[in-house]
Amino acid sequence: MEGKKNASGTLRAYLIALPAILVSILALAVILLRLVFEEAAWLTVLAWAAGGLAAVNPGVLLLLVPLRGYLSKTAGGYAVAEAVTMEGVGRDTLDRCAAIAEAKATHPIGACLRAYCGDVAAPPDKFVEMEGLGASAQFSNQLIHAGSAEYMRGLKVEVPELPGRNAFIALEGRLLGYYRLLGPSETGPLNTRLTCAIAVCAVLKIAVWAALAWAGTDHMTIFVGCETVAPVIGLTAARKML
Repeated sequence: MEGKKNASGTLRAYLIALPAILVSILALAVILLRLVFEEAAWLTVLAWAAGGLAAVNPGVLLLLVPLRGYLSKTAGGYAVAEAVTMEGVGRDTLDRCAAIAEAKATHPIGACLRAYCGDVAAPPDKFVEMEGLGASAQFSNQLIHAGSAEYMRGLKVEVPELPGRNAFIALEGRLLGYYRLLGPSETGPLNTRLTCAIAVCAVLKIAVWAALAWAGTDHMTIFVGCETVAPVIGLTAARKML
């Protein structure tokens, strides 16, 4: 039983961090080249190019701000960290089935899945909820189930052994995929960590602006430090969501 994980979040994170890394390399190159060429005119142009790129590059704020906004909209303290589909199953099918199965669920996880999947489902014909385990719905004469591994195994649906908290989705006895969930004990600290990371990254960016305004390119090490530390802070703060 193989699943397909959506790696777009991780890829996006590293693409956002890449410009900061390139700026750091460029600024470091300027520092080293100055030992050989001292105040060559072309080196001054290169230094200002590095400083300018460091100043305008939004860096990991492009990653942290949307994640902070996403976490602020969690339902009941729960958030979906990752959606995984089984082989041959489309993501839209997984989301629609999850929304149908959880359409009338009262548990916070049901509200979380509805918020995550969006308005993609029609009301089920029949619905039943097993408190603390999961929910099942009938739609177009098909049975859709959503719930924990224990709930699925009780319905004779084969599910993999996975760490953490997961919500599995099955259609007519076939596992479609699952959602990896963050609970209140995780979303709270993560929310705080992201907020602090945004503040620190903003301070680092202000440091770059101040260095350019007051010292020009004489302190290239500031650019190197700030542009290197910012993505490290961002990726560390957001690691549970990637």
